[in-house]
This record gives sequence, C-alpha cells and structure tokens, in this order.
Amino acid sequence: MSQTQARVEALIAAMARLRDVFRQENALLRIQDRASLPALVEHKAVLVRSYDEAARAVKVDLRNLPTIDPAVRQALTDEEKEFSTAARENALLIKAVAQVAQTKVEALVGAINRSKAEDATYTHRRGLVMPSSYGRSSVPSATLNQTL
Repeated sequence: MSQTQARVEALIAAMARLRDVFRQENALLRIQDRASLPALVEHKAVLVRSYDEAARAVKVDLRNLPTIDPAVRQALTDEEKEFSTAARENALLIKAVAQVAQTKVEALVGAINRSKAEDATYTHRRGLVMPSSYGRSSVPSATLNQTL
C-alpha cells in the first residue's frame, strides 16, 4: 500500500468519525439535551483538528491521488457525500438553535422592559402628576412570568 492510499484511508476514517459526531450532535439538538452537548462539542473539536490534518496530508500528495486503488477512491467519494450531508444538516440545526435562543432573549428583554415601564411610580397626565396605575384600563402583571 502506498503512502497516498494510507493518507486517503486515514482521511476516510477521520471523515467517518466526524460524521458520526455530527449525527449525534444533531440528535441532541433535536431533543434539546443541553447537558450532553458540552462533552460532545469538545470531542467534535478534537475530531475537526484530526480531519484537518488528514485533509492537509492528502493535499500534499495530490499528484499521486489517481494511482490509488479504485475501491478506495470510490469509498472516499461515498464518504464525502455522507459527510457533506451530515455537516450541512449540522450547520442548519446549529443556526436554527441560535435563532431560537436569540428570539427567547429578545422576548425576555422585551418583557423586562415592559415590566420596568409599568412599574414607574408617577406619570404626567393632563398636566397632573398621578400614580402611573391611576386610570389604567388593565391591571399590570404581577410577575415577569405572566408578562412572558
């Protein structure tokens, strides 16, 4: 076996391990298991570095790539398709989770701001200084949870 073929097989193995981590992370993101994510993200970072090193090793020897066994070349093509699908799905899920988190933060900030505005003790109405709740058509919410 040539060095080029060994490098390609190492790349295929690195892609397969990282693909499996992408799929695990996707499953955890779907069920919103935040407790298990930090350990998996650390493992993912190590595997990304491993994948980068394997990809760099293959790029160094591109001119010998056509000489590798056709079965290994086909395995690389197949793994690349599965890997890119899993990576794309992972990126979309991470983006969706980030958007949901941003929406929650915006809702919380809005509720806090509304709560602070309702808690003002005095206001000017028709030239008079009155308690802010005076003449209110609705009762202010008692807690932040009710506002959300």
